Amino acid sequence: MHDWTRKRMAMVRSSDLDPHVPLPPGLGVVAIRRAIEYLERELAEFVEIYFEQANVFSAIVGILGTKALDSCSNYEKHRHADVAQQRFPDLKRRGSGSRPRPNVCLESKASKRPWAIQSHYDHPGWYIVWRYLIDPTQSLEAGKVVVIWRVDVVFLEKADSLVISDIVMPKMNGYELCGNIRKHEKFDNVMVMLLTALSE
Repeated sequence: MHDWTRKRMAMVRSSDLDPHVPLPPGLGVVAIRRAIEYLERELAEFVEIYFEQANVFSAIVGILGTKALDSCSNYEKHRHADVAQQRFPDLKRRGSGSRPRPNVCLESKASKRPWAIQSHYDHPGWYIVWRYLIDPTQSLEAGKVVVIWRVDVVFLEKADSLVISDIVMPKMNGYELCGNIRKHEKFDNVMVMLLTALSE
């Protein structure tokens, strides 16, 4: 049901960040450079995890990317223990309140793939994707076992979705379905159309 439009996209190498690329409000190139330095330094001790569980390592890259931006940018991570790892976004612009607009939301992701934007990027807002390489021989850059070789910044905007349902259904009727949809914040923009052959 996700119908995405890609609003802005920038693909840049970490060593040559383009200052003209559109970035989330309040996030600058200097902060991204500092985050890259932090990631490359801190990830070195997790390289063994990569060889055992590459997906876990990618998750660690995303988590440390969040931590880095929290410490060196105008974006802050969730502090509440119950929601920090369960709700979008990873980061929001400082002072943006408890329900920030998509244009000040920032999700930190990681990938080894050169171009992919994964299908589970399922909220409207900004995404920063740390593209990394593992180099145990340190032949690419001296002293670096992990190299963040490119950073992608993208704003994804989801078009409104429509659910069409009958009112009379087994187990759950259309009104109950509508109520259950409205319980979830991420479905706020989903429209529901109830159709029926009932005369009353």
